[in-house]
Amino acid sequence: MIEKPVAAAKEILSLSLSGEYETMYIISDMLCRCNQEKAALQLYYYMTDRGISDKWYSIAHCHYRLGEYKSAVDALQAIQNKGAAGYHSLLGRVYMDMGRYEDAETQFVLELQTDYGNLIQHNNNTDYYGRPLKSSTSTIAQKDTVNFLAQSPEDRLHAIRDTSPDIIADLVLLADVYSKAGKYSQAAAYYKKALQCLHEFYGDGAVVFEAGVMLNNLGINYKKSGEYSKADECYDQALAIKAELQPDSLDHASTLYNQGLLHHKHLKDSKKAESLYREAL
Repeated sequence: MIEKPVAAAKEILSLSLSGEYETMYIISDMLCRCNQEKAALQLYYYMTDRGISDKWYSIAHCHYRLGEYKSAVDALQAIQNKGAAGYHSLLGRVYMDMGRYEDAETQFVLELQTDYGNLIQHNNNTDYYGRPLKSSTSTIAQKDTVNFLAQSPEDRLHAIRDTSPDIIADLVLLADVYSKAGKYSQAAAYYKKALQCLHEFYGDGAVVFEAGVMLNNLGINYKKSGEYSKADECYDQALAIKAELQPDSLDHASTLYNQGLLHHKHLKDSKKAESLYREAL
């Protein structure tokens, strides 16, 4: 079934029909989103090799999803504009899955630097969503002076005074890599900062599914550091959010399982563990 859209897209291109490039983009992106990365790669390489479009980022993303990390790195290195949004984030995720945690941290910080710089417009004191910044007018040039890469992880958190969804995502990635590297206190600080930024962006009363995901990951981090009561509390908070927004999701079941495992192995409450396991089914 996959060969048919690939062949059709190539025929569209070879016949030079009107709009063939856009059709190629649609088909290749559709294949990637349907977890058909190998088929999508055929089209991405087809477009890139013929100079139709630079699809190296998409090629790298497909290789990353396939676990082909060296090919993903090679594709990212072929990108001309390495300062483009998402470049450092993807390279960091590749490095993180390769176990190159320090390299991953560097890339995530560079992405944070880019996103924080893009947040502040030069012409006024609003972010690119048109919302007023908490920073004073003197900090409009702050993006030119704050060097996150030169700061310690702790100082970096204090330097972030305004937020956006991109910055929140960067903070979560940094928290993830710190947790994987065994730097649990730093990971906890970054998850908490991401949650703080999330509440500031959407409002304290908003129930946001991403908060449940972050709390689940913070719970895992606390479990790995041996802080079991804190982990249990995070799981409770995560489940309250997920039960309200997506009670039948796999993500909700995953947190139930994580909490069940915590009670089974560490809190020694077999009845509670069994109840959570059954609810996760």
